Amino acid sequence: MLFGLWAYKKHPLLWPVFLVLTPLAVVLHAIGAAWGVLSPIEEFEVTTKVAPETIEEVNPELSEGAIAAHDGEDRLVRDSTDEFDTELFKD
Repeated sequence: MLFGLWAYKKHPLLWPVFLVLTPLAVVLHAIGAAWGVLSPIEEFEVTTKVAPETIEEVNPELSEGAIAAHDGEDRLVRDSTDEFDTELFKD
């Protein structure tokens, strides 16, 4: 969890919240996994995907072809690379 907080550049004031909630998340995940084993799903639907061109049109910060050229290392849209996220569910 600590490496994830650092890698995703979460604001250090939020770190205690995530660290305290980690055990709860682990327990809930284990319960969900057990439920999936005991009662597997019988049907599955996928969501409609949005084309990269549409995303680039809607976000003025992105140039044409920015998604295809992205190496997956950093975020595509951010004001500053040193900026910390202060919202819990911004990602």
